[in-house]
Amino acid sequence: MLAGKTSEARALLTMAEADLTGADYAALEQELTQLQHEVEGLLARAEALEQENRIGEAREVYESASRLSTCFFGITSTCS
Repeated sequence: MLAGKTSEARALLTMAEADLTGADYAALEQELTQLQHEVEGLLARAEALEQENRIGEAREVYESASRLSTCFFGITSTCS
């Protein structure tokens, strides 16, 4: 599910490429990559917590990853 959100953000960025300056596109692409790495890190942490049977903590981390994965500033408008 979260990978789909990242793919959607990348597709939206690609579609908007013609309307952006090279610097703006590069900045947004870099931000998207950074957010993707953060989401992947959160998912790895949540999985480790789940393996330790720390389900409540894992759920919180999964929810953080989900919120972050929909928050691609300048690309999507789902940030809260």
